Amino acid sequence: MTIHPLQIGLKVKALRKTKKMTQEDLAEITGVSWRTISNLERSLALPTLKLIYDLSQHFNISIDGGHISERELDTNTQASNNLKPRFKSEE
Repeated sequence: MTIHPLQIGLKVKALRKTKKMTQEDLAEITGVSWRTISNLERSLALPTLKLIYDLSQHFNISIDGGHISERELDTNTQASNNLKPRFKSEE
């Protein structure tokens, strides 16, 4: 099961907030403007492949066969348990 494109921004925002980052922080790490991050989080834009790759590296999320799936997240807190990126169903 894949995630609806409009939900990508919600996942990015949740992951960013879990790491207590600002949009500016994430923009600097990924090499885009804070406006790009803002538009992504508000579902006004979709990420480029490069941005997906950069986000996957920063948030430790794997990209496999065109799908994004959880590789490893901190599951010690309730917040992270609720914010796992479920872009592809786990088998």
